[in-house]
Amino acid sequence: MSKNANLTREVILLSEVEKKSSLLRKEWLQISFMFSIRMNKVVLGLTVLAVCVCLTAAKQHSACPWMCLERCGEDVETDLADILRLGPSVFNYVSIDAYDLDWGASIKDCGYSRVGPRLANAGIKVMPMITTANIGKLRDLWQDMDGFIKQAMNEARNNKAWITGFNIDFEPEGGDEPTYDDAVQYANFLDKFAKALHAEGFIITVDIAQWSNLWQDELLSETAVDRFITMQTYTLGLDDFKYIVKYRLAHYGTAKFGVGLDTDVGFSGEDIKARLDFVHDCGIDTVGIWETPVPSDWVPYVKAFVNSD
Repeated sequence: MSKNANLTREVILLSEVEKKSSLLRKEWLQISFMFSIRMNKVVLGLTVLAVCVCLTAAKQHSACPWMCLERCGEDVETDLADILRLGPSVFNYVSIDAYDLDWGASIKDCGYSRVGPRLANAGIKVMPMITTANIGKLRDLWQDMDGFIKQAMNEARNNKAWITGFNIDFEPEGGDEPTYDDAVQYANFLDKFAKALHAEGFIITVDIAQWSNLWQDELLSETAVDRFITMQTYTLGLDDFKYIVKYRLAHYGTAKFGVGLDTDVGFSGEDIKARLDFVHDCGIDTVGIWETPVPSDWVPYVKAFVNSD
């Protein structure tokens, strides 16, 4: 075969190789393109799922009435029947009077009606209260926080079937005025207690106001407490209510702040609607209601709040 013939053949062979390579490149580009589309769809699907999960979580609003039980002479069975009838679509949490902080940093079971298991069986999360109004008992607690926390954790474990967590209501009304050091000790206690509870799947809420040095916002807001509920908003007119909500919200943020309402003041359903609408517009998802029974004309607005986006 001549050189020209060989050269012609080589050119033809090279041309065929280039064509095949071009086809392979096209096929590879098509495969890569399709793979990219599918991966984008997967990523988009996961992103949408994540957004949906976030939106679902954001829709969880809470209303938590307090049951004072025998401490306040409550008609326990009547009020309990009302709560159970309405169920968790209206009251998804209930806090019950149950324990006192006693001398020597000890926890005392008050022995009131055992409504906790019945509430939990209805799908309602139960937050038994631990209370005191005595600064002397609090100063005993500062001396043995670990001992008290150990006792409280035992109570939580032994009643895990119905206890979601604890609501702390320490309001030192008599005796010495709490000092700033008491406020520091209180914040330290709450932080330790919260972390112990969280480690075993429990939560903690704390009632606060502004008339005692015990409640120092800059200290409390840095603790691991799940939620602070202000009692300062109980009796205020709407304008003052809005001012205090904004003031407290600036310290605690929406994730840790809840607003208290009071059934003893005489507010109408429309009064409560205006307050709940403002709370909702502020991005706050939790209200506490002192105390049961909750007026019937409040119920539709509480239900709307709990089930709102």
